[in-house]
Amino acid sequence: MTCPECSRELPATAKVCGYCGTRLIASRQPQTAPAGARTPESLGPDGPETDSVAAATEETAACPFCAEVIMARAVICRYCGSDLAAGRRSTSDEPATPVAARVRSGRRWMGAAVVAAVAVAAVGAAWYFTNRSTPRPEGIPAPFAPTWERVTVDAPGHADAVAHGDGGFVMVVRDGDTTGFWWSPDGRTWDAAGTRVGNAHAVAADGSGFVAAGTAGDPAGIWLSDNGREWRTVTSPAFEPLGPQSTYSSISGVVPGGPGIVAVGSGDAPGAAWWSVDREEWFRDPDEGGAFTSLADGSSRVSVDDVIAAGPGFVAVGGDRSGAAAWWSTDGTSWNRVAQDW
Repeated sequence: MTCPECSRELPATAKVCGYCGTRLIASRQPQTAPAGARTPESLGPDGPETDSVAAATEETAACPFCAEVIMARAVICRYCGSDLAAGRRSTSDEPATPVAARVRSGRRWMGAAVVAAVAVAAVGAAWYFTNRSTPRPEGIPAPFAPTWERVTVDAPGHADAVAHGDGGFVMVVRDGDTTGFWWSPDGRTWDAAGTRVGNAHAVAADGSGFVAAGTAGDPAGIWLSDNGREWRTVTSPAFEPLGPQSTYSSISGVVPGGPGIVAVGSGDAPGAAWWSVDREEWFRDPDEGGAFTSLADGSSRVSVDDVIAAGPGFVAVGGDRSGAAAWWSTDGTSWNRVAQDW
């Protein structure tokens, strides 16, 4: 037998398709009992109630879909699975919904539910990717305005760097040969913080507070703060001029990462890199491979201006009189110059 709905091969005795639920005996015609067979009529009014002949009695009834004899109070036909209660509740003359029709209705509802779920997911994804930019510091309204608003800061000099850490912002303001630190909880209102120090060029936030870097006279300088308002100077032999022919050294970029904190800079000859594990004790890359040596003639000044933590290591940029230059390091302590024809 072949199902008329899904064309699957079925046993000849099947009443309902096991694949799609289609009722296979909807068009079943009444059959005439063979001669001599016992029927309800041949049993008479006094025949036994439990006779094996399939006939409707007070406790049984014929299923309107498959004509099998079932209990009169049955809700679902145990032979074809048709919903008999729905047919009784219906006010029309139409029989209850067949199995196949109910299956198709369920599929339609499932399809509608899937479409609705996809729509909700699309809206949620659009909102997420629209608002998942760099986390906003506290105090900055959301979303970020597409234009900039100038904030008046009563600070003499020139602002060189800014960083955000726990609780607010730190701005480095250079005025002549000294630098002042300014603090803001929201990036809009600023107040002078701490005492003036040497010439700081860079500032960064780490897990312990803030680190500023620059020049403290002839040697390079590092300043530390736990809260962005109170600052102190760190001294180290690693900050002294970079060689016997050098007269000064300066740090121009600082970033947390690697061993702890990594800084880069230069002097009046080669460039250099510094690092610290605890922010207090500092070391300088000996540059044994000559990564920070000038490519022009080996003696011209190399300027290493900035550094970032990127992927598995660090990238620093700068140059000499031959052109731009870039360096990379996997750990912040040993560096390699990028071979690039700028």
